[in-house]
Amino acid sequence: MTDILYVLADKAKRGSERELRVSLRSLEKNCKDLGTVYIATDELPDWIDNVYHIESHDTDKRENNAFRKTLIACKVFEKMGAKEFLFMNDDFFMMDSFEAKSYPYFICGDVQFINNPSRYQQVQNNTIFLLNSLGVEKVNDFRCHCPIIYDVDKFLSLEKYYIKIKDSNVGYSPRLLYGNLFVKDYVQEKDCKLWSNEDIRKTKQKCISTSDDADDVLEQIESIFNKKSKYEK
Repeated sequence: MTDILYVLADKAKRGSERELRVSLRSLEKNCKDLGTVYIATDELPDWIDNVYHIESHDTDKRENNAFRKTLIACKVFEKMGAKEFLFMNDDFFMMDSFEAKSYPYFICGDVQFINNPSRYQQVQNNTIFLLNSLGVEKVNDFRCHCPIIYDVDKFLSLEKYYIKIKDSNVGYSPRLLYGNLFVKDYVQEKDCKLWSNEDIRKTKQKCISTSDDADDVLEQIESIFNKKSKYEK
C-alpha cells in the first residue's frame, strides 16, 4: 500500500475546500494500492475523516510554505519507517484506475529562464540558477499538474536548499529540484491542467487538474464523483 500526502495552506488562508473533497473521492475510487492519506496543515477541514493529520503551520513566505510542510511530513514518514509517498494537490483528480507505487514521473518539456518574471516565474528562475550551479544544464519541467512519487530520504536531502531561502521573498520549486536531481526515467506528456471551456479528456497521467476560474470543468468532475468518500463525515 502507498501512502498519500496532501499539503494545505493554513485555515485562515485556505480557499474553497470543494476541490479537495472531489480529489479524495477520485483517489478512493481509482487508486488500487491506496494506503493512509496524510494532510499537512494547521487545522483539518471540519468535514474530513479517516486521515492522518500532520500539524504544521505557514511560517514562511508564500512560496516556501509548501516546501517546509512537505519536509515536516517527510520527517513523520521517516519516523514511521515509510520509504516513499505519493504527493497530491487538492486540485488533482484521478480519472482512471492506477497504482500509486508505480506512478510514472511526467515532464511537460524543459524550463527556460524568463525575463521580467512574475512571482511564480521568479521561483522558476531561482531554481534554474541553483540547478545549473549543481551541474544540471537542461532543466526538465516536472510541474505537469499531476501527482509525483517522492522518496523520503531524497526529499529530506533538499532541506539544505530550503534553509537558504526560507526567509526570502522567493524560494525554490521542490518539484523541479527533486525531479532534476533524482529522476532519471520519465515520460514527456502534455500538461493535464484544463482551463475554462475545455472538455474533460483522458490523459496519459490519468489525472486532470483545474484552474481557479474553470468552474465548468470542476462541475463536470463533481458529477462523475458524486458519492461521498470515507474521508467525509
